Amino acid sequence: MALVEKGKQQAEQGCPWPVLSGVLRWPTVSWILMAFAIAYFCFFVRPVFLNSQHLMRFRSIPIAEVVGSDLNGIRSFSASWIRGNQTPYIGRLGANPYPPFTSVFFSPLVFMSRESAYYVITTLTLGCYIWATLLIPIWVSERHRDHGISMLLFTAGLFSYGFLFELERGQFNVIAFFLTLFSIYLFHRHRNFRYVAYALISVAIQLKLWPAIFVLMFVDNWALWRQSLRRVAGLMGLNVALLFCLGFQVFGDFVRSIEAHAIQPYVWVGNLSIQSFVGLHSSKWSLRLDFNVVPWGVAVLLVLFVVCLLLIAMKAYREKLSGLSPHLLLACSIGALIIPSESHDYKLSILTAPLIMVFSGFVPPPAWPRRTVSTLLVFVASLAYSSTLFSFANKHPWLQNNLPALMILLFCITGLALMTTEAPTETSS
Repeated sequence: MALVEKGKQQAEQGCPWPVLSGVLRWPTVSWILMAFAIAYFCFFVRPVFLNSQHLMRFRSIPIAEVVGSDLNGIRSFSASWIRGNQTPYIGRLGANPYPPFTSVFFSPLVFMSRESAYYVITTLTLGCYIWATLLIPIWVSERHRDHGISMLLFTAGLFSYGFLFELERGQFNVIAFFLTLFSIYLFHRHRNFRYVAYALISVAIQLKLWPAIFVLMFVDNWALWRQSLRRVAGLMGLNVALLFCLGFQVFGDFVRSIEAHAIQPYVWVGNLSIQSFVGLHSSKWSLRLDFNVVPWGVAVLLVLFVVCLLLIAMKAYREKLSGLSPHLLLACSIGALIIPSESHDYKLSILTAPLIMVFSGFVPPPAWPRRTVSTLLVFVASLAYSSTLFSFANKHPWLQNNLPALMILLFCITGLALMTTEAPTETSS
């Protein structure tokens, strides 16, 4: 707190404009609240109450015929494996996009009724969300922690469109992310439990492939990069081997399923992936330029993501950062959303915990020019994130897909990482 007050005094003394000086003294939570209020009016109040039909038009998630439709599909894959005479990838090619271990993990739910299985997965999802967004950010680092920001983001995420979508489909992205985040916490704060951390991140990867990007967080000292590289390579090698847990034939079926999803993903406004976004908007640009812009568009957006990730990692390396980097964690979370070919809106809930770590630990630079820019980045990042809390059904067609908002959030977080000093977590024994 003393550092924050000192920064406010220096900003006030160095700024030549009294009005700007007063604005720069506002707490971080005020900028986040302002951004949330703008998003609430634009993406809820206006389309629901102030529409041209003069009717209350409350539209939220695309509801399936029954709740837990994705969970029912997973149970059917597990049932195929339990029967023994069928592969969990039987049926329409590409119907099962999950690694082989997922069929084993969810096999106990096969012996429950559909309703009981849905109650179990919903309870687990709620518990994992609370643990990941309330407890782990506090445990990771208690220094310069603004608990008001934590409660604001936790509550907003709890009622967000993405989290409700996750519950409605019976998905388990929040569960996989909790395992990932808890493993990262154990790795950085409890050395004696590092093998438990490796096991947890491996389970997460074997449930959903996207947690693989978080192996970048298993760097405890950026000065010892060779040691970290061996650790990351070992984790990746272990998880490649685990893909053969049900045998070579099932592994081959899994590879063919992944290829089918990669070649022909389900393209719609609720798919966060780069490939889906480019596919949605490629037709008009291809006609104008007279060639297929899809591979070029995907390549450009992927390069932008990699550049941002490298900039954050290089800053951590230059500063010889020891401990967990919240900015890198958030960048990896965005990568987990936009890189897979099929990455639907129910995955948006994984952003909440990393954003809490970044915003609640934010300490503005003392010099007023950098303080102004960093404060603006916090506001824009908050506006981009808060726009993802509302359904695409309430948005203008240009804003329905959330990938542009995620890219803006990534650019802002990269800017914050470069302009501010990281407050890393300490590695405990």
